[in-house]
Amino acid sequence: VGVRVAGNDGVMEQGHFGRVSCGLDLTSLMLGSEGCLGIILSAVLKIHPRPEVNDNDAFLLPDMDTGLRLMKDISHFESGSIPASCRLLDNEHFKMGQALKAECSSLYDQVKENLFALVLSTSSLSTESVVCLAIGYEGTKSEVARQKRLICELARRYGAISLGTEVGKGSYQMTFMIAYLRDFALSFEVLGESFETFAPWSKLSDIIVFTKDRVEKEHRRRSLPGRPFIGCRVTQLYSDGVCLYFYLCFSAKGIERRAWEATFSELESAARSEILRRGGSLSHHHGVGKLRQKFLPRVHSEAAINAIQRVKGALDADNIFGAQNGSFVFSD
Repeated sequence: VGVRVAGNDGVMEQGHFGRVSCGLDLTSLMLGSEGCLGIILSAVLKIHPRPEVNDNDAFLLPDMDTGLRLMKDISHFESGSIPASCRLLDNEHFKMGQALKAECSSLYDQVKENLFALVLSTSSLSTESVVCLAIGYEGTKSEVARQKRLICELARRYGAISLGTEVGKGSYQMTFMIAYLRDFALSFEVLGESFETFAPWSKLSDIIVFTKDRVEKEHRRRSLPGRPFIGCRVTQLYSDGVCLYFYLCFSAKGIERRAWEATFSELESAARSEILRRGGSLSHHHGVGKLRQKFLPRVHSEAAINAIQRVKGALDADNIFGAQNGSFVFSD
């Protein structure tokens, strides 16, 4: 909620916190500059008490469109009724999760696995389209109980199958594992990385469908080996849209190592271009940095970029903080 910054002309700080209206906000200015206007020396953080209860749930839904409609309904819940975390994993993620499951180490685990397979086979859900909704609850006992009741009622209306608390926990553990899985896959010449966007509800389905299709086409056009893995998940809900994460992986076997980075960047750039074309944002929270600089003219007007550069000239005329991130790369 506040920062103390070493700038070209000395230390900058604003002594107001909370809900205030005192002109330009130093915190937003410095975080948005990505290191090009100064160095943050210290920060004031808002902390929250630890919740009384933490719980999880997971549900299977027929397909991605059904899952997105359910997520939109959740976003319209009244304040206090929306769970702390709602994540919708697409069919590609569901299949990957099944493929990565460890072998059953006990009779109990084997029985659970067989029951899951039986439920899925006797339901109307197809393994070729099914998606997984993972829920994280936090709050008092009464708050969590109310949230779980509302979610379960809504899930039933959409034909969901409940998977229970343990699967919900496992879905979040998979999220934490992905970064390490990426590094592990690299040793087998598989390149992978994630990228995110903010997607408005009205554009969400198109962004998902056309971005996946674009990656597939770009992969084929380059005659790369095998098929790419391109999956997505919804990770944060807002009244006007979601944070959407894509995961892109493909085999680099047969490609010269010196061309790995360029090849991956080409596919990622194509995906980003399609995201922008379909109404997504340049970034939800990863920022611009250097990888996304070339797209700035598509989201900022020339006048806006010029204004940002004039701010740089006023605060750091000598370019001491020359990280060259974001719009500042266009400065002389």
